[in-house]
Amino acid sequence: MSFKNEKDEEDKENRKNEKERKKEKKPFTLGFSIIMGPDGIKIKQHTPKGTKDLPLPPFPMLPLFPGTRPSKQTFKQPKRTQELPSILAPMDMQTDGENILLIYNIQSEKITVEASQNSLIIKTGEQVFTSFIPVPLDLNSLKASYRNGILEISGKIDKTKFKKIL
Repeated sequence: MSFKNEKDEEDKENRKNEKERKKEKKPFTLGFSIIMGPDGIKIKQHTPKGTKDLPLPPFPMLPLFPGTRPSKQTFKQPKRTQELPSILAPMDMQTDGENILLIYNIQSEKITVEASQNSLIIKTGEQVFTSFIPVPLDLNSLKASYRNGILEISGKIDKTKFKKIL
């Protein structure tokens, strides 16, 4: 009989403790927060018992997300954008040692092509592409044609730029 009484007493205590826990239960956040404001940096530790202020570490702290710190004065600056040319590789390149044929797949209505010894600059509307050629080109012999989205550039390889080394 004493066994039942002990068990009943334990159950009563457990129920009483549960009621107390339910009364004390409040939403909380675990972890740390770093607050950067006009009056400096504050570090807080969040636990179920409450929030506690921590001292600053002895090493300098760098912001994880630059630009998120509110500034005292805000200056609106115009956005500056600079478009850099993209590198465009030819779809196909064929050569027989003296002549070269470069084929590009470009979908545009308006195309201009400028050439130098080892590169081509292809402009399509507002986009600019640069294509590097592994051999020097003879600029006087270059010809370009565009039909159905295919740009073909043909010409001769400049043999005077090569030097025999072996």
